[in-house]
Amino acid sequence: MRPTSFGVGGAAVALALAACSPAHVHLEAPPATAEAAVRLAAYEQLRPARLRLTRVTDLRTNSSNEYADSVELNGGARVKNIPDLLPVVHPQSRTADDIRLMQSKSSTAKWFFYGGLAALGSSLVLMVADMSSNGPSNLGAPFYVGAGLGIGGVIAIPIGQYHGRQANEAGIDAVKHYDDGLLRRLDLCNEHGGVTPCR
Repeated sequence: MRPTSFGVGGAAVALALAACSPAHVHLEAPPATAEAAVRLAAYEQLRPARLRLTRVTDLRTNSSNEYADSVELNGGARVKNIPDLLPVVHPQSRTADDIRLMQSKSSTAKWFFYGGLAALGSSLVLMVADMSSNGPSNLGAPFYVGAGLGIGGVIAIPIGQYHGRQANEAGIDAVKHYDDGLLRRLDLCNEHGGVTPCR
C-alpha cells in the first residue's frame, strides 16, 4: 500500500539546511502481539493518507531537489518531522533504516556546513585585521592562518550540502516506505486488496 496522493510545492531558492526543526508529533502503536482488532484499528489511524513533497530549485544552476515536507496520516495527524515515524515502524524495516541514515547525514551536514561558514567568517576577520595592521606588503601569520581557514571553509560547505542532499533523499525514501514499515510493526499483511493479520 502506498500514499494515496502526492502534493509537490513550487520552485524556491535552494537552501543548504533548514533553519529550524518542525514541531514533533507523538505517535504510538500497539505491540504485534495485541489483539487483531486493536492492531487493525491502529493501522487505520496511522496509515499514510497523503505524502507532501517540496521541490527546491537553485535559480543559479536551474537544478532542483525534492525533500519530504510531511506525511498526513489517516487519523488526521500531520507528521512534519520524519523521525517521529520511528516508534510506529518495525525497527528493522527500510523506513527505520532510512530514518537513521537521514539523522546521521543531517548531523554530518550541519557540522560541515556551519563549520565551513564559521571558518569563512574567521578567515575574513583575520585577513582583514592583518592587512589593516601591517599593510598588504608586510603580511603576517594571521593573514596566512586566515587564508587556510578560508580554503577549509570553501571545501567544507559543499561537503555539507552533499550530505544534506543525501539526508533529503533518505527522508523521501523513509516516507515512501512508511506503510510497509507500519504493517510489519503491527504484524499485518496487505494481501488480495485488504489488510489482515499475517497469522
